[in-house]
Amino acid sequence: METLTSRISARYGIQVSLQVANYLRFPADVEIAIYRIAQESFNNVAKHSHATTVLVRIDQDEENIDFSIHDNGVGFDTTRVFSSSNGSGLGLIGIRERLQDFRGTLHIDSAPGRGSTLTATIPLMSQKALLRETNFLAR
Repeated sequence: METLTSRISARYGIQVSLQVANYLRFPADVEIAIYRIAQESFNNVAKHSHATTVLVRIDQDEENIDFSIHDNGVGFDTTRVFSSSNGSGLGLIGIRERLQDFRGTLHIDSAPGRGSTLTATIPLMSQKALLRETNFLAR
């Protein structure tokens, strides 16, 4: 994640801050999902937001892994993006679908003129349950 944030900062001239709290290694598929969500989020920031700063946070407690990315850009109307039939919002839809694989949720707080915050939450208990299901089904 440090390499990704450094590359985005250098490539697009956006000041990116990364804050990681309570970090323990996640299962590889969860780490990959968070990385892909971060990539898509950065693509959206670079293409659409006109942001100058981005704050990325990764936190874990006993129940959840939380990943958030906040920019100071122009913001957008989330309802319009998710209901559009012209293909806009496909990246966000892909993020939502990726999270569903982990029983996770996506929350986007944005409005025109005030930046955006994307928060992805992956429940840790569901990861343990999925692992048990997978092991059971493999038998």
